[in-house]
Amino acid sequence: MHRRGHFRLLRRFLPAGPPAFLQKGEYMAQIIVIGGGAAGMMAAGAAAREGHSVTVVEHNRKGTCRKVLITGRIGSGKSEVSKILGALGYSVYDSDSRTKALYADPVVAQKIESEVGVELARMGKVFENPELLKKLESVVHPLVLSDFERFAAQSASDPVFFESAIAADKPLFDGVFDDVILVRAPYRTRVERNEKAAVRDAFQREPSRYDFLIENDGSLEELKEKTELILRQL
Repeated sequence: MHRRGHFRLLRRFLPAGPPAFLQKGEYMAQIIVIGGGAAGMMAAGAAAREGHSVTVVEHNRKGTCRKVLITGRIGSGKSEVSKILGALGYSVYDSDSRTKALYADPVVAQKIESEVGVELARMGKVFENPELLKKLESVVHPLVLSDFERFAAQSASDPVFFESAIAADKPLFDGVFDDVILVRAPYRTRVERNEKAAVRDAFQREPSRYDFLIENDGSLEELKEKTELILRQL
């Protein structure tokens, strides 16, 4: 038996509804899944769909670093926040560039093209099609999560940061991050910084829950001050 404190709660899955042979509010089983990685979360979700009540916990190993998500819509300035953190010596996982690196793997590339039905060279069009985007994410996101876990395990930085515009909105990443930093900027400012913001906005949402907010509507020096203020609170 493990003593209290050796595990930390990541998420509880409650079934959408009990099987027909059970009364409302009763579940077939109380299941604990140890490990909040891609496989653990998918197993928990599958068990919940079968009518079980599932709790996901993660081994709370001594020395495990904190994981912090930096998120915000395109053009908000989250990459600038990442640059500031990198300059201060923190490890930052850039999900966009790391995902592109995964595409370079021939096996991954072939699987993406097969599942999505679009050649890798034309993958940009996927972001304009919600159905194709969903297919792409179902293949890529588990790979990104595993890659980040390896990145964090090998990092000497504490905390370790993960930059992504969409991770906060994806169930696969539930329970991965200890804190969420939302970077926000006015729409007009974001479009001026990156013209793709006008197209991508329809596919990106700000998280409803976050721990820290950076209003990036000033100078780079002000952004650095706001970032350093949050660091002192982590």
